[in-house]
Amino acid sequence: MTKIFKKTDIVAILAFLVLAGGLFFMFFITSTNLDDPYAVIYVGGEEIHRFNIAQHEGQTIVIETDFGKNEIIFQDGRVSMYKADCPDHWCLTSRPVPGTLRTITCLPNRFVISIEGVERGGIDIWVIHGEDGCCG
Repeated sequence: MTKIFKKTDIVAILAFLVLAGGLFFMFFITSTNLDDPYAVIYVGGEEIHRFNIAQHEGQTIVIETDFGKNEIIFQDGRVSMYKADCPDHWCLTSRPVPGTLRTITCLPNRFVISIEGVERGGIDIWVIHGEDGCCG
């Protein structure tokens, strides 16, 4: 009688499952650990707006730039693309973004929504510029 799996096969499968489980756990933890999440809007690689998600709950915001027009909606503590005038509308198929390390991108309009904020139990460093452009 022949064995279906060898010992090395079982070890490789277990190692893969442990690695996959660890990556899933790490992704889950980093996507839900924000105390004060912000939807940061980038157009052409530059930040143009920063919205506190909790303060804009239930609102739809229209952002019109030289590259196009996008509408985002804040609902249930998440952000999603509501409308866009891009030709392919791939950005409208993205699921609502709940946590950090997640983005929605509209390539034709050079529009990116990134969720950023303060991590629980972490250290938040803010650079505050005074009137003279320095630290105070």
